[in-house]
Amino acid sequence: MQKLSILAFGAAVGILWGASIFLLSLLYAATGGTYGWDWLQLIASCYPGFAASGGVVDGLVGFGYGLLDGFVWGALLAWLYNRLVRPARA
Repeated sequence: MQKLSILAFGAAVGILWGASIFLLSLLYAATGGTYGWDWLQLIASCYPGFAASGGVVDGLVGFGYGLLDGFVWGALLAWLYNRLVRPARA
């Protein structure tokens, strides 16, 4: 069985999580504060310096936090998967 690349998987998860926070922040601002408030509050409680006010600047801060956070957790997940996967028997 093939193993996962720890760096590539971490980067993929980080980019997806960061982009999700960025888009959520933009959607919140675009809808006048009616979309995603609870999620933004939850994210803001985890990431110091990230404000749940929406917009591009807050979205970029959230993207940075999400990129780093997602990379770490994605890399840990890939590492754990690689440790648990057993080689295929011939």
